[in-house]
Order: sequence, then structure tokens, then C-alpha cells
Amino acid sequence: MDNNRNMILAIVLSAFVLIGWSAVSERYFPAPKPVPVATKAGTEPVATVPGAAPTLAKPALRDVKAVLSEGSRVKIETPLIRGSINLKGAQIDDIVLPTHTETLAKESPPVRLLTPSGAKDSYFAGYGWMGDGVSVPGAETVWTADRATLTPATPVTLNW
Repeated sequence: MDNNRNMILAIVLSAFVLIGWSAVSERYFPAPKPVPVATKAGTEPVATVPGAAPTLAKPALRDVKAVLSEGSRVKIETPLIRGSINLKGAQIDDIVLPTHTETLAKESPPVRLLTPSGAKDSYFAGYGWMGDGVSVPGAETVWTADRATLTPATPVTLNW
């Protein structure tokens, strides 16, 4: 019987803490109201929290094919993977699985794993280095490749 009382007391106190914290935090720790920020021409202002760094509105998303046609790329051609590597920043941002489809329908497109920045649902892989007093490549660095196409038989070396 004593264990039941302790369990009920623990539940009541836990509920009091959960509900009470919400009420107390709203009253004594209100969230700051967003403040509009001045922006560059051609972008829309985005509200920000006082003290935080101002941000700009995201640019309009474009078609994947349009984004892939910009800049230099190394094609990836294998039996199970197709795509490309963006030489700007050496980003792997275009990977499609041609042997897998999104649905069971006959006309279903192949599964896209990675999509370049600037396109809808962008998702890409990038990497970088850091160092004091050292010049290192970054997201804007344009790399060169020793081949135009990466295949299982022909590896590609990137240089900056």
C-alpha cells in the first residue's frame, strides 16, 4: 500500500513539474519577438531574434537539370550508380541509383540519393579542412580533375 502512495505522489509531482514549467517559463522567460532586418536589393527580409545574426531569404529553387548544367562536373558512370561531382567545392551532390525506382510503377523515376544545392530537396556531401596560417580549399574552391568521367575502371584525381 505504501508503494502505491509513493508511485501516485511521484506521478503527481512529475505532472506538476511538467505543467508548471510551461506556465512559469511562458510568464518569466518569454521568447523574444522577431525584428525585421534590412537586406540587400533583390532579397526579402527575414525576421530575426534580437542579438542573433541577420539572415536573408533563401533564393528560389530551380530544376535539378538546370542546376546540374551550371559549372564544371565530373560524371560518375557505374552499373549501379550514376551522377556527378561538382568541381566547385568538390561536392558530391548528384547521385542516382538507376537500378532502383521510387515506386513499383513502370514509369517510376530512379531513386535520387543526392541533389545539388539550389534544387528542391537538396542534399549533398562536402568536406573541408581548417588550419592556422594555411591556405586550404573551401566550398568556393574550383577543383580540376584528371578525367571527365569516373568509372570502376578509370578513377579520377581531383586537385586544387
